[in-house]
Amino acid sequence: MSDSLLFQRAYCLYTAGQFAAAERTLRTELAEEPDEAWNHGLLADGLLRLGRVQEAKPTVAQAIKLEPQESYFHYVLSIAHSIADDLDSAETSIQKAIELKFSNPVWRPIPS
Repeated sequence: MSDSLLFQRAYCLYTAGQFAAAERTLRTELAEEPDEAWNHGLLADGLLRLGRVQEAKPTVAQAIKLEPQESYFHYVLSIAHSIADDLDSAETSIQKAIELKFSNPVWRPIPS
């Protein structure tokens, strides 16, 4: 995970359920650190929680491109596919997350 102050602020906002504020902070951080996978990954998760699945998919895909062995990103992609009713892709992504030993403290259930 990124150790920048902006990312830490965004993470705090995210864990407090303030996803729109976390998004603004992460977009500012991405302008400064576009190659930081966790900025993309946490942003994608927050976008899902805001109901913006189509924006979340390419965002998490970028996180996976930057850090393909991070199971959390594959988990987030599986949720995006599931919400979009693409169950075959969701299954592939969650299998990859499991293969990579998914276990991440960032994960929180997405309320229905």
